[in-house]
Amino acid sequence: MFCWLLFNINFIRVKHLYVLNKKLNYTKLNNCSFVQETLSNCEIRKFLIYLSSLKDTKYKEGGNNPKEGLDCSGLIVYIYNELGYRWFRDSLSLVTDVSADVLYHFNVKKIQNIKQLKPGDLIFFYANNEKIIEHVSVFIRKDKKNSFWVMDATDYPDGRIVKKVSYRKIYNFYKKHPLFGRPLKTIKNISLWDYLNFP
Repeated sequence: MFCWLLFNINFIRVKHLYVLNKKLNYTKLNNCSFVQETLSNCEIRKFLIYLSSLKDTKYKEGGNNPKEGLDCSGLIVYIYNELGYRWFRDSLSLVTDVSADVLYHFNVKKIQNIKQLKPGDLIFFYANNEKIIEHVSVFIRKDKKNSFWVMDATDYPDGRIVKKVSYRKIYNFYKKHPLFGRPLKTIKNISLWDYLNFP
């Protein structure tokens, strides 16, 4: 059991953390730590159920609320919130919203071997060989023709008008420089002392 924990949890110390306190104000916590670990199989199943329920939600750049619209990272953020996880890592800070680039660099366990992809894993794409990742999709399946099927929120993939959360095939997959990651949940380690000392 101990060995499993070593391989599946990354312990990271954070200098400052802002937490919503009992009075619904943000409180700064010093020297608060957090852990990141992969979602459980049960959480992945729930993740995919929430994802499926958002099919046909309209696309909105910067959106993270299905009533107003979702973009690619906003879709992931919203599902995490539904699972009960509101925090994401951004370098040495915790934030409540992330871009596809921050999601890849700090909030996934990198997958090097494409054969290890499972439904619910994330696929990230560079735009025009730039260094910034600008799109993320959720891997659903690979068909007999080795085509990759995903769900994501997008506007004009491959020159096709979509403008919604959709289940679709990725065309010219390898030309888009895909990167792969297994979603990590971020869990705050707040001491009883921190909690009791909220204003």
